[in-house]
Amino acid sequence: MLFSVYKRVNFNSITGIVLLFFIAFGVMFLYAQKIYPIEFSWGNDSKESWKVATTFFSLHPYHSYVEYRGRFWFFILAILNKFSLIFNSSYKLGFNIFTSVEFAYITVVGVPWIFEQLFKNKLSYLVRTLFMLVIFYFFRGHFLYPLVDFPALFFSILGVQFVLKYNQTPKLFFIGLCGIFITCALLLRMNYLVALVFIFILFIWKLKSNKIRIMSGLHLVFFSLIVTVSLICSSIYQQKIQSLVKTSGIDVLKYQLFLGLKEQKIDPIVFPDNRGIMVLNKENFNEINLSLRQYLKLYISHPLYMIVINMQHIFNGLDISYPIVYVDGLRISFIFCLLNYILIFLYS
Repeated sequence: MLFSVYKRVNFNSITGIVLLFFIAFGVMFLYAQKIYPIEFSWGNDSKESWKVATTFFSLHPYHSYVEYRGRFWFFILAILNKFSLIFNSSYKLGFNIFTSVEFAYITVVGVPWIFEQLFKNKLSYLVRTLFMLVIFYFFRGHFLYPLVDFPALFFSILGVQFVLKYNQTPKLFFIGLCGIFITCALLLRMNYLVALVFIFILFIWKLKSNKIRIMSGLHLVFFSLIVTVSLICSSIYQQKIQSLVKTSGIDVLKYQLFLGLKEQKIDPIVFPDNRGIMVLNKENFNEINLSLRQYLKLYISHPLYMIVINMQHIFNGLDISYPIVYVDGLRISFIFCLLNYILIFLYS
């Protein structure tokens, strides 16, 4: 009966997409809340992030190395935690609702809509459903933990949507919403700074009247102020966090660059990168803190090795062996890996 109703619904209409959104939301929420109810105390970053969030509004907040990315994500988590406390429910209720909305929007609305606008090709409900199921199958466990990867992607997708919406209807309201959501993505992960270059070029290309140019310029100034204020606020906590993110002379960001050369990772397995170790040995680099400037110098002196190392990181990232972040045992599924490689091949 349910399947017959599903077949009769026009999922290309707004009503159909909304119904598919709630189906996706229900699938993820049921999985997170009932089927696989993990604890945030499992996994270093997850555990530390939640501890920071639960004491965010207290007089004596807990500080951790995870705060090097800024405070915005912990503010969101703190609000979600307060929401759960209001309803006197599971401490994960608010987060599970948020992450389910995030999953449903990315898979059913955001990515399909962007695809339709870029390629001028209407997607059927079957394609939307298959995309939602593929993302759920391969990444369902990544939505269960209070980590910033998918939230940052969620906000950046919203930002890109409003850029494309502005191209259809050039209203300043859409520029403002784009700036807000891209700012949220940047406050979660500064990696999305690269996307701003393309968005600004798109703005300049589409702007016609002087009025819109002036207002857009003011918007960009306001946007820059938001990022600047966020960085200033983060620096206030720098003294408290320094003792946590630096131990025995280790700087987290520089140490990650160093590990990126010394190790390769296919979750959850970490193994040495012989090429990277050879590059470090050739340069007589004995420190564990590798600055961006030093990293770029290695690119200049050993371009082929560095390109191969980073391409291997990209492939390892695409090589999904487990649908969850923190693995409690090595149980590699042949079918899971086969489907993963088929999708990589088709995407290529």
